[in-house]
Parts: sequence; structure tokens; C-alpha cells
Amino acid sequence: MNKKKSGIKRILIFTAVGLFIVALIVGWNIYSMVLVPNIQLQNNATEDLYIPTGAGFSVVLDSLKSRNLLRDVESFEWVADRMNYIERVKPGKYLLKSGMNNKELVTMLRSGKQVPVKVTFNNLRTLEQFAGRVSKLIEADSASVVSVFQNDSLLQKNNLNIYNSVSILIPNTYEMYWNTSSEKLYERMNKEFHRFWNEKRNTRLKEIQLNQQEVMVIASIVEQETRRDSEKPVVAGVYVNR
Repeated sequence: MNKKKSGIKRILIFTAVGLFIVALIVGWNIYSMVLVPNIQLQNNATEDLYIPTGAGFSVVLDSLKSRNLLRDVESFEWVADRMNYIERVKPGKYLLKSGMNNKELVTMLRSGKQVPVKVTFNNLRTLEQFAGRVSKLIEADSASVVSVFQNDSLLQKNNLNIYNSVSILIPNTYEMYWNTSSEKLYERMNKEFHRFWNEKRNTRLKEIQLNQQEVMVIASIVEQETRRDSEKPVVAGVYVNR
């Protein structure tokens, strides 16, 4: 009887040890898939990942695979599935850092935590020039930018026409997200336009007897004439007095 009990005890011990070992293996595998670094970049560099508007998970996966950014593709897919990212893909420009693990990567992509792009422009004479420059920095193409900025109702709202529509663009450096649409770009530029032309500047316009469009044209000419800030008032004065 004692031998029987002893045998059962040994079996239970072996079973418990076996289950413990299996648990360790499973735990290690899960740990490896979730928390072990999976983004591989040379010299601790960074890479930009662009996810187009409307793209699904397969597009994201193909982009990562084609550029050999993942050490283990299957573990990324597993974590993406467990964290419900596959159906929650968000467009944008994302910064990948060497050594990121799958949890960090999927958390960033699922939350839509993008890095902004800087859009800088000055000395532009035409809307087409602006569209060509900005379309290299955001997702919207130049044709859609021109189309939106020449929309009749939007032009009328700001007392503009297709010939002076570029007047709404205030030269500066702006931060925005890469997946900014043409419509959102217009909203931003319109907001900046009205912010720039505050009460103080509009009062000054009346004093010099010029309108907003005339001032913007003169400013553009001055930028082409000279890059020296000390000379700009003199050049502007010449054109104002003509």
C-alpha cells in the first residue's frame, strides 16, 4: 500500500515538474514574442514608416518585411493580433527606433502616435509652386491641393479668386501630420491666415491704403529682390510708393 502511495506521489511530482517546465517554456516564448527587441536597424539608427490612408494590416506588414526591419515577422503578427491592431490600422508617419520590441511597436502604431513633419515655404508666387512643395512633405498630392485651394466657395469666403488665391498662404514653418489631407491643409492655412491678419495689422493696412492681397504680393517680390532683412524695408518702400 505504501509502495502504491509512493508511486502515485512520484507521478504527481514528475507531473508537477513537467507542467512547471512547460509553463516556463510557454512563458519564455510569450516573453520573447512580446518584450524582446524585434526592430533591427544598423548603428542604432531610426527609420520612418509611412502608412497610407486606407491601408490595412497587410500593407503595414509588407512594408516592414520588404525593408527587413523585423527580426521575427511571426512574433510581430502574433502580438498585433493579440493587441487588436490588425483591425485598427491608423495612417501616418511613424518613427521606428532600433531595439523596439513588439509591444512598443504595436502600441505606437495602434495609438496613432505619429511624428509631425515640418512644412516650410516662402517666396512663392503661384499656388502650383506651393502645391508642388507641400505635396513632397505630406500625403496629399499637388493636384488635390490646387483643386481645394481654388474651390469657388472657399475663395468667395475669403474674398479671393484663382489669380490671388496664393494670398491665403502666410510664409512660415508649420508642423502637421504626414497624412494631412488637402481639405485639412486648407483649414490650417486659413486659420493661420486669419491669425496673422489680426486687428492691429488690418488697422495698419488702412493707414498705408493697401489691402491684404497687395501686401502679400509686395512681400513676395521683396523676398525675391533681397535676402537681407536690413534691405527689405527699403525695397518694400520703393514698391509701396510707386
